[in-house]
Amino acid sequence: MPVSHVVTAVALSVGLTASAPGTWESAGALPAAGENRMWDIAAVRAGDVWAVGGQDLKDQRGRPLALRFDGTKWTEHAVPGDGNDQIFRVAPLGPADVWGAKNGWQDATGGKVGLVRFDGTTWSEVTIAPVAGGTHAGLMDVRAFAMHNVWVIGNTDHDGAGRTWTVLPAPASGFYYTIGGDPRNPVIVGNEGDRAVAQRWDGAAWRPMTMPDLGNAYLVRLVERGGNLLAVGSTETARADLRESAPTPRAGSRPVAVELVGGTWIRRDLPAVAGELATATPDGNGGAWVSGQRAGGAHEPFFLHYDGNRWTEAGLGESLAGKPANFFGITTVPGTRETLAAGGSGEYHSATSSRLAKLTRK
Repeated sequence: MPVSHVVTAVALSVGLTASAPGTWESAGALPAAGENRMWDIAAVRAGDVWAVGGQDLKDQRGRPLALRFDGTKWTEHAVPGDGNDQIFRVAPLGPADVWGAKNGWQDATGGKVGLVRFDGTTWSEVTIAPVAGGTHAGLMDVRAFAMHNVWVIGNTDHDGAGRTWTVLPAPASGFYYTIGGDPRNPVIVGNEGDRAVAQRWDGAAWRPMTMPDLGNAYLVRLVERGGNLLAVGSTETARADLRESAPTPRAGSRPVAVELVGGTWIRRDLPAVAGELATATPDGNGGAWVSGQRAGGAHEPFFLHYDGNRWTEAGLGESLAGKPANFFGITTVPGTRETLAAGGSGEYHSATSSRLAKLTRK
């Protein structure tokens, strides 16, 4: 059964040893009524943070949801869309230029794929190339490198092929979740069948990249870290639709990571956590944070920190420890010691309310 998610922001607390990455805590509520599913969070700067997702999703009906934090309070901003529309990813260039991948799916629920853009006052729809092939289609990621250099990646169910909705040719096959790296020659990662894959744009076509053996795995998020590109994911075959995640991770799943160093992907072994990774973000100091959900016990969240040499698991405070939750969006707030994560808990067909959590680093 799918789950309904709530927003959580997380802060790394002090008082631990110097090598410990800190403790994540829940902290407060968001002003969003009804059932909510929050998929991403991104900080423009201190006192300007966006959390995005979908609201009132029971029976696959609802509307996109965008909340903005001004340093004091969260305020909802109306976004065009109806049916099964959600904002799946958010990519800010600045306070008056924020892009969102509106992951409504082209099917009987009435959703439609599309981009939205915030101009400092209003969200509006952005026309993109039409999506062809398959009865279902959705955007998975948007990356705004600059005002006139915005990349979008998505997928259809047509032969399982990954497609980007720009004027560019799409990869021949595979399911691709995210895009990042060099704005002239970006990289996309995901899976083809039961193996993790990556491709790079060479200016004319997508070219497969050689990957180390990760077993039966997929890659779900890219992070620019210390001049390198870190890709994270999990073992087990990728789901066809991340929006319909099972309420608990699949048994046997483990987090995986590879790092692109000087043109070569190198495996980076993580702690042996039984569970699935959901997302990642730079930590603002040359490292990275990743978040996921455990496969056993209470299915509580987990947070791992990578400093460029080793991975360390952070602690959970009383508000998160022993409670089922997952976090699909995570961001570090520029110029501060805060890292925030969007996600939550609760069954998809049960009443839930949004919450906020925060992690403050040493």
